[in-house]
Amino acid sequence: FKNSISPAARIDYYSYLRDYPRLGLAILRSDANSWLSPYLIPALFTALVWGLILNSFWVSSRARIAMSLIAFLLGVFSATMTLFAVVIQESIQGFVWSTTDTDISQFLYFLVGVALREETLKLLCFVPLLGWILKRNEPVEALILAGMVGLGFAVNENIGYFQRSPGDSLISWIRLLTANPLHFSLTGVAGFYLARMVRRKGHGMEEFLIAFIGVVFAHG
Repeated sequence: FKNSISPAARIDYYSYLRDYPRLGLAILRSDANSWLSPYLIPALFTALVWGLILNSFWVSSRARIAMSLIAFLLGVFSATMTLFAVVIQESIQGFVWSTTDTDISQFLYFLVGVALREETLKLLCFVPLLGWILKRNEPVEALILAGMVGLGFAVNENIGYFQRSPGDSLISWIRLLTANPLHFSLTGVAGFYLARMVRRKGHGMEEFLIAFIGVVFAHG
């Protein structure tokens, strides 16, 4: 019976049961299925455009290209982690957005329920790259690799938007010109200051916190 249910439908089933391990697996399978859809093509195309722009700001090498791809994949995974957090917040805890809410409630939802959640998880997926970045001591690498994490997140998110609005080419252009640069810019800034703080062994924590709070508010 379970095998006859789509991975997307299993998400609701396991969230109802509070079965978090199987919920995570269902979200992974649902994301994997979405990458087999034709909407992957416009999502990757928009990522390729911005990825080439980002990588024009350093001298390319095999190591940097490889790390860019790893950062991109970590960003894709951060979107999957975000979906897991969304299900917990909205389906289990009931923290949802409604047009009937007050302006303050709607603002808090987008600030805490969307921006803080996404920026935290993107930054968390940037952390595994810090070892390589700190060894090389090139600040531009922290900026660009953190940006690539944000770009990977945007691609995974874009597929979902394209699936929900099939045939609407305007969505593709909007995501190309707004969501993609927003995600890689904000994550780039936060990742840059995080790497700077770690390199200085905790000094500059105030700078990182100010930058991160600014990123969250800008996103919200």
